[in-house]
Amino acid sequence: MYPSSKKPTEAKKEVMKNIKRTQAEMRFAAIEKRQREVLTERVRAADEVRKKTAKLRALRLLREAEDVQAK
Repeated sequence: MYPSSKKPTEAKKEVMKNIKRTQAEMRFAAIEKRQREVLTERVRAADEVRKKTAKLRALRLLREAEDVQAK
């Protein structure tokens, strides 16, 4: 069927399998890295919202306290 010089050897099959595995591992590592970056961005954004909310709450409470004292 195949001429003997064209027939893939077991060693060649093993090398190709290793190359494909390495490529898959590299893609997987890149996906994991991006997911960590996105998670970090979400945490940072959530922290900013919490800080802003706390600041606004403090300002509101201060204004309410001033209104109570003024009456």
